[in-house]
Amino acid sequence: MRQRWEYDEYEPSAEDLPIVYETDAKRGLVKLRFLSDRATKNDDALFLILYGYKLLLNMTDVPVRDLNQSLTGSGCRKGLSGLESALTFADTRLDVDRLAELNVVNALLQKHSLSKGGFYRLTDTGLGKAKNLFIYMRDRA
Repeated sequence: MRQRWEYDEYEPSAEDLPIVYETDAKRGLVKLRFLSDRATKNDDALFLILYGYKLLLNMTDVPVRDLNQSLTGSGCRKGLSGLESALTFADTRLDVDRLAELNVVNALLQKHSLSKGGFYRLTDTGLGKAKNLFIYMRDRA
């Protein structure tokens, strides 16, 4: 059964977009101005960035390479504490495929191409979730 989102018909105004997003026109990337304060901030960022590509660059299928750069540029990191990552010199970059895995299973995202790389897109249900997250972030700013 399809989950119903509160703001299915919502479309953000042009004035609302720069509150949540910034674009790097030279590199063709969409980044978030700030991250969610929720425990699922990396997951939220993935949905918001995919939604941003759709709104700002008219892209429904976003390459994994661009998603990686957008997530990193937005401040997303693996769940290591600052001290932990400094002491271990751990790689703090996110793996988009691992981050998206559960959302693909739950039919919120679709992946095209089964190998590393490929493209992600929001499903209709995922789009509803992204719209709700956008409103939450806009109101939080």
